[in-house]
Amino acid sequence: MKSNIRTAVAALALAVSIVALVAPGLQAATKAPSLPAASIDVSVWTDPGTGCQYLVDTPTRYRGSMTPRMQANGKQVCE
Repeated sequence: MKSNIRTAVAALALAVSIVALVAPGLQAATKAPSLPAASIDVSVWTDPGTGCQYLVDTPTRYRGSMTPRMQANGKQVCE
């Protein structure tokens, strides 16, 4: 009987130790990276040939990007 209790206590202690070692790593892995608001500079550019608008991310150290500006109905904003 004492042997079974000792085995159960040892197994519980092992399980608690494993959780204590693994839990902080899991918590850190689930955090999403965040960008400071000041690092995003978006402007609207209108194509003079088509009149369609694009959102342009002004490049800083990294390359900039451009994507069509869309309406709520899924169509591109064009003048």
